[in-house]
Amino acid sequence: MTELNEEQLFADRPAKKGIVRRASKLAVVGLLLVGMAGGGAAGSAATLHWMGQQPPVVQQIRSGVPVSVGEAAKPAAQTTIGAVYRAVSPAVVSVSAGGRSSRGIVPDSEAGGTGFVVDEQGYILTNNHVVQGAQRITIVLVDGTKVDGKVVGTDPTSDIALIKADVPKDKLVVAALGDSDKVEPGETAIAIGSPFGLDHTLTAGIISAVDREFGMASGRPMRGLIQTDAPINPGNSGGPLFNVDGEVIGITTSIESPVRGSVGIGFAIPINKAKRLLPSLQKGQKVDHPYLGIAGVAITEDLATSQKLPVKSGVLVAEVVTDGPSAKAGLKGGDKSETDVPTGGDIITAVDNKTVKTVPELSSYLDTKKVGDEVTLSVIRDGKTMKIDVTLGAWPTSDQG
Repeated sequence: MTELNEEQLFADRPAKKGIVRRASKLAVVGLLLVGMAGGGAAGSAATLHWMGQQPPVVQQIRSGVPVSVGEAAKPAAQTTIGAVYRAVSPAVVSVSAGGRSSRGIVPDSEAGGTGFVVDEQGYILTNNHVVQGAQRITIVLVDGTKVDGKVVGTDPTSDIALIKADVPKDKLVVAALGDSDKVEPGETAIAIGSPFGLDHTLTAGIISAVDREFGMASGRPMRGLIQTDAPINPGNSGGPLFNVDGEVIGITTSIESPVRGSVGIGFAIPINKAKRLLPSLQKGQKVDHPYLGIAGVAITEDLATSQKLPVKSGVLVAEVVTDGPSAKAGLKGGDKSETDVPTGGDIITAVDNKTVKTVPELSSYLDTKKVGDEVTLSVIRDGKTMKIDVTLGAWPTSDQG
């Protein structure tokens, strides 16, 4: 019997109960959110945890030289991780999200995570799940100063949110944003955040891998993530992941762990994705992502043999979402069978003449497109090759948090 697994499933639609048959394991995909003191309930290892947090004061240092107001927090020369920390920690803030009444949080409780200042106007990047549903936002600076913040833009499907705060000019320090496309495994990774409420905690490790697909946000797979073994725990959410030059290369977002804390498998959203979204987020515009409207399976030799397919690679269309872009274009899904993979569906071998052999390849290409763009799918149906033009829709989500 051939089973759908998370890597094979082309989740180009909101997650549907039962569509993925995950292997039984203890590992949990944890959104790294931690609650403020006095509220929240700690659940089991398979749930989100909300625990106490009260930021202490951390002295602002930059290699022994005061940080200039508005100056990018990037040291001229780095020789130690400590030097990076002294240079960049003033740009990191704690984020308190209050008044939440969802996900097990009582209405008057506080929850929060981490963020970092990205420009002189006081804009702060963090995770969407840190601020989702909050009625009030409080930003705590490195010296303990508290200022009110307001969520101005979110992209739930990327787990990114932008906050605007009136940070005093004499206390404002901006983080330098790097180029995540240049990140390679083996490079130094430095995280600063508020794990378990211990704000401005420094952890370090290496980049373990790049271009990972892990977890879901608003029913959409998280793709292109940076993996690191720098210890990341609840409360690090939304915090920066730095390189050895003190540049932000990612936004910490999740971990995989059989226990509540880090076991050395953490993930960060590439900062280049956030940089592309910043103009839209600053304008408060809704961020849409392209949507094909299918569920599919990467063809393997075993699958090709069991279903007597004419090719040994490509994406077999298991299901087409009713009234979705692919359905409107005439793409055909599979029929229910005794196996876990429906039979008889179209086989996608290329998109815009670019060969696709796996689900991630197709997904990654679609992520380079915009809603309303037209793509041409090369499809095999009943042994015949054809071209089908699909106008990409917007990823459907009610989670605009």
